[in-house]
Order: sequence, then C-alpha cells, then structure tokens
Amino acid sequence: MNQAEVKWVSRVSETLTEARTLLQEGSESWQQSEDGMLHWFSRELALPQGNERWVVVRTQASLQRAQQTVQRQVSKAQVNWEQKCWHLSNRRFACEADAHAALEREFPRDAQRDEKQVSRKTTEEISSS
Repeated sequence: MNQAEVKWVSRVSETLTEARTLLQEGSESWQQSEDGMLHWFSRELALPQGNERWVVVRTQASLQRAQQTVQRQVSKAQVNWEQKCWHLSNRRFACEADAHAALEREFPRDAQRDEKQVSRKTTEEISSS
C-alpha cells in the first residue's frame, strides 16, 4: 500500500449516508474475482474532509449474511404480529369502538389500513348472514 501511496484504509458501514447513496447509484463497472465470490467497484468522492477513493466490496458470504439477517427479522416480526392478532381475536369487546381502540394500541402504524379491512370483513359477514 505504501507503493500506491495509500495513507490509510478504513471500513465504511453501509448505513452511512454517503455509502447508501453510492450503493443506490450503483456502478456499471463492477469487477469480479476469478472464482466469482467477490465483486467490487471504486469511486472518487469529494467529501468535506477532502477527496477519497472508495472501493465498494461485496462477497457472496456478506450477501448470505444479509439475507439471513433479513429473514430472521421477518420471522420475528411475523411471530410477534401473529401473537398480537391471536390475543386480539380472543378478547371480547363491549363495542366496536373498543375493538378499534385495541387495534390502534397494538398496531399503531397499521391501524387505519387494518381498520378498513376489519370494517370491510365485518360488513361482509353481516351481509352474508
């Protein structure tokens, strides 16, 4: 590295704003190792602290780890969601407003969307009876 006049090397997390931007832009010039397990491209970046050359590296192992992490997160979220749904479905509510309030507490982000689906299902069940 001394011959290439590299002053320092550092790993940059993909969560860094500049790294995310660079990855979203992508590159037409991905290079590949002979065995196909390693891919990379480099870019010159003008950053506030000065110009830097970044080499973006992706390995098969890193992609597999990322996929496994996402799968674990999805599985955990699904189990959590199913448990909340089970508990809500086994509760008795005095009125529809209480049921909607419980739904809002358990699923604050999804409550409006779910409320529409629940209302639609309730209406369909009443119509079909």
